[in-house]
Amino acid sequence: MSDQIKTRDNTQYRFLSLASLAFYSRGFSLVCSAKTEEWKSLAKVVYDMRRNNHYDNFLTLKLVFNDNRELMSPLLTRCPKFDVILAFVLIHRLGVRVQKIDWTFEIADWDNEVCRRSGRSIATLVRTRGKGKAAVLAWKKEYPQIGELLDDVEGVEEFMIVIADSLVRDNRIGIAYRVSVGALLSITDTVTDIYVLSTYYQSGELLSQANAMLAMILTSLTVQLFAVLGNYHRMGWKVIVREALISIFFLRPVVDAYRVSSNFEDDAVTWTAMFEMIANKAIELTTESIPGCVLQVYVWLINPTDAGAYALVSIGISALTTGYMCALISFDIDVDEAHRSSQPSFYG
Repeated sequence: MSDQIKTRDNTQYRFLSLASLAFYSRGFSLVCSAKTEEWKSLAKVVYDMRRNNHYDNFLTLKLVFNDNRELMSPLLTRCPKFDVILAFVLIHRLGVRVQKIDWTFEIADWDNEVCRRSGRSIATLVRTRGKGKAAVLAWKKEYPQIGELLDDVEGVEEFMIVIADSLVRDNRIGIAYRVSVGALLSITDTVTDIYVLSTYYQSGELLSQANAMLAMILTSLTVQLFAVLGNYHRMGWKVIVREALISIFFLRPVVDAYRVSSNFEDDAVTWTAMFEMIANKAIELTTESIPGCVLQVYVWLINPTDAGAYALVSIGISALTTGYMCALISFDIDVDEAHRSSQPSFYG
């Protein structure tokens, strides 16, 4: 009888212990969630007060950090000059490279120059990644000291993601760069191909090669028009005609790059902006760029006189465009947030 009572008491004790643990865990998670939301709200305040000058940003951040001393204390204890880093993060700029920092250099000992390097690198990562979360993850990998700081101090990573998302949305310099590069290569490649095509037709020896090259261009255009019809069929004929004209005038790479860079979304569109860009590039590569480049190389090797010296320029530009497009497809897939979330061990 006493054993039964003891067993029942032990069962009740374990039940109460589990209930208490669940209660305290829930309470702890609510506290964590509240602190994270507080960091997110502060990020919006900081970003709204930003200027495109690091010194002005630094003075503003001093005031904001002082007003939120209790929240900032764990962060500033680990990294006393985080306000200097953030002052450079908030600047809208193109961002060309990510400068290196010795991984053994403790973040508590960083001077202004090291803070400048780490802060300015965000602009490059935001431009190349196109997503705030992906840029912050890349920032953590580039600088292990930053990674440890963001992992250890609760809410700071979410704080940085809000700021990085705002930079992606508002920093048009990076978008302009990406769109300009794509536009320049696409238009130049099209112009040189048309010139080579006219050269082939003017030569009595290269009519069959000219017809083959024209067939490649028309095939690429036709497949892209079918892709437009499939992607925009729910949006009406006005939108379909507009998108078709974009393809006909060879502006598709420019528009696709802009939409991906600006995080364009529309529920009426069948594909995402990322998938549409990759699909159009794949169509252009397989039906025109690669076979057209091979054909031009073959013609120049067999009959360089009729092909003309300018054919070498066209071959070089075609090869450059092909390489750039292949690299861009691979890179965009690699840094895409959805792919990284589904297969983090492979992508990124």
